Amino acid sequence: MKATLITSLVAGATAVTLPAQTLLFSDTFNTDADGQLNSFNPPAEGRLGGLAAGETALESFAAHQNITGNRLDFIGTGGARFGGETARFNWGGETTGPTILAAGGLTFRYEWTHSGNTSEWLALKAGTNNSDTGVNAAGIDYAFLIRQGFTASGESNESWDNGVALGFSGQNYAPVAGEATTYEVEISYYFESFDDGSPVSISASVDGTRVLADAFTWEDNGNAVHFEFHANRPDNFLDNLTIETVTEVPLLTRLDGQEFVSGDPEGTVVGSLVSWLAGNEVGANYELVSGEGDSDNALFQISGDQLQTAGDFTGPASTDGQEYSVRVRATSTAGGGEVDEVTYRLRLTKDDDLDDLPDSWELSWAEDLTVLSGLDFADADGDTLTDTEEYQLNEGQFVGFGAYPDLDPTKADTDGDQLSDLAELYPTSLRPATNPTLADTDYDGLSDLVETNTGLFVDANDTGTDPVLDDWDGDGARDGWELSQLSDGAAMFDDQVMPESAVPAITVTPVTDDASSLISLTKVYTHALSGGTGVTINGVTMDEVSVGISPPNFLWSTSNGADQLSTAENLGQWLADMGGVTGSGLIALYNSFTWSGNGDVPGGSQTYTLSGLTPGEDYLLRLYIRSFDPVTARRVVDLTFRNGDEELVPYRGLAEDASGYLLGTFNNDQAYFLTWPYTAESEEVSIEARIALGAQTGNGSFHFYGLTNEIEGAVAALPPLVTSISRAASGEVTLTLSGSPETAYRVLKSPDLATPFAELDSPLAATTDATGTATVTIPAAEFDNAGKYFLRLQQ
Repeated sequence: MKATLITSLVAGATAVTLPAQTLLFSDTFNTDADGQLNSFNPPAEGRLGGLAAGETALESFAAHQNITGNRLDFIGTGGARFGGETARFNWGGETTGPTILAAGGLTFRYEWTHSGNTSEWLALKAGTNNSDTGVNAAGIDYAFLIRQGFTASGESNESWDNGVALGFSGQNYAPVAGEATTYEVEISYYFESFDDGSPVSISASVDGTRVLADAFTWEDNGNAVHFEFHANRPDNFLDNLTIETVTEVPLLTRLDGQEFVSGDPEGTVVGSLVSWLAGNEVGANYELVSGEGDSDNALFQISGDQLQTAGDFTGPASTDGQEYSVRVRATSTAGGGEVDEVTYRLRLTKDDDLDDLPDSWELSWAEDLTVLSGLDFADADGDTLTDTEEYQLNEGQFVGFGAYPDLDPTKADTDGDQLSDLAELYPTSLRPATNPTLADTDYDGLSDLVETNTGLFVDANDTGTDPVLDDWDGDGARDGWELSQLSDGAAMFDDQVMPESAVPAITVTPVTDDASSLISLTKVYTHALSGGTGVTINGVTMDEVSVGISPPNFLWSTSNGADQLSTAENLGQWLADMGGVTGSGLIALYNSFTWSGNGDVPGGSQTYTLSGLTPGEDYLLRLYIRSFDPVTARRVVDLTFRNGDEELVPYRGLAEDASGYLLGTFNNDQAYFLTWPYTAESEEVSIEARIALGAQTGNGSFHFYGLTNEIEGAVAALPPLVTSISRAASGEVTLTLSGSPETAYRVLKSPDLATPFAELDSPLAATTDATGTATVTIPAAEFDNAGKYFLRLQQ
């Protein structure tokens, strides 16, 4: 349970008169330059101080640490030990031991700078082995770590005693997350002997807030006591370390247990108080006192060493997780009347009816607290799952099962699929366990009830398919969609049968050479795009789409802020020649692509939006696809083509890596394009590639290789290109040219280029045929018997 210490003070006489405070060791970490915290090598004069400065210095273990900006920088998992020439420094030795015992203990103080990352921590270990070990090693007398931030359960520290986890101390400091903040840390050890079996008490504070009070014993040290720091990750900085003898031996008090239940009667024990002097547990008188943090004293009482409830916490005035603050004074009865005052925060669990179920959970499913109960195997809905088990299933606490937050403890069949919650969690016969809160666990369009997992199709009420596998035969098409599209339901078990497009207008065309791509200079394109890098096919330049590069009137977006990734050269396991793809332009197009970091996330999507279109214009959009891993044959997506209010999904489950299934050739090395003819309803259209909610693990992201969007029927005006020229002995010249189909090109001449080009003496034009080719012959008389002449073709 969580309790935050607000203040702590010691009053009254100390047990013994102590000598003046002595500096045992200090390190400023001030250096001339940044670098590694080297193995034992005494630092420059002036950096270290104290009795032990000539015999020890911090050195790295497990990973090299650094000194950065005159601070100890923990850059790797490991730590810093107090070393010597051959072993760890013994604080119980003759250099420091007698001074520490005379004072009654020692205190570590340092400045700790961190970013507030919940997962990162810094620990101080006492009584370690003379070897490198972790914080939870059995040979460490006491390890105490402070986290940079709160865990999910609100904890900011943790302790171990000889490898036994002690958990959270119950006392927090207030870390600031997300920015580098410096805290003053103080950890003190109080004891009378270094001998094995001797008791030690420990206290720790951060910025003056006590975060730990505990006790342990020195064990198996042979009077050689070692200390060391340990960090789990980077972003921990330590500076201005001092180790001094203590100035007094205070009374330390801890409350074991700070949680209580709203329905508890008055006098119920919240926790027990315990006190120590120099590690020895001592008797003390405890009382609630006024002062900072006493706001809820009236609701509690102390009897002996027990903190008890003294008020009514039922009803709407209290809420689950509500905290109450009390201030406790402990006065030693065994020493010199030492005093410790501590403020504790106590946490309420809301359970007015004391049925071991949180009231908030009960009321989220029922009108009042009488419906559900965690006692006597209560089962409100009669499904043989007790209310307690349904609560545990809700919260993900039921062993062997994940969390089902929507499981309704008042309904025997939560999802209404005619299978009880029990039957879905504990199935019989061939049926696997299914989600009791989803009527269709695998999102394949068939209810869990009809998917009997027999492997035999009977009818639509007994499909024989697997209720947790959306695609029985592995062809990419989900079982429910296949059943709706095929006349023979048994085809769901046959990967040789793939339904045709549910949108007949969207067609599939295999490609081989560059001409088969239907990409041509004779067409008018609004978009010609290539994922990963730009390429040229049949003279058409395909604009690059990649991370940070987006052509005009095009947007590539991913869901949930997922990474956008691209590669300029990666064929994967695709073998172009095995798929009959020989066109160099096509291979270049398929050699680069973009993809998304959410490829394995069910429901994750990528959207490709084309804008700048003319409403009412007819277009042909072609999306070029090939396999990346033809053997695995996955990368299943739902492609949705959107045009205004129109949404077309030709395949509910298109396996990008299984092109052979789609083409009916079962050769997954084949490549193809999808053609979508449409009349623009607005200035933009889009294609969404979404991973199905029931996608199997390792599905992979959709790869975008390229697309074209052409104005249907439009012909591009091409400049004429002379493909051959010859001159006969008679002097006449014959030209063969290519250009736009059925287009006339005038023949012009100039004797020297300085003279403007002009019509021939007898004007002549070359008119191309439907293929865009033409041949024209220019009479010799046009050249005036000159040895050189220049000709031009002009539309």
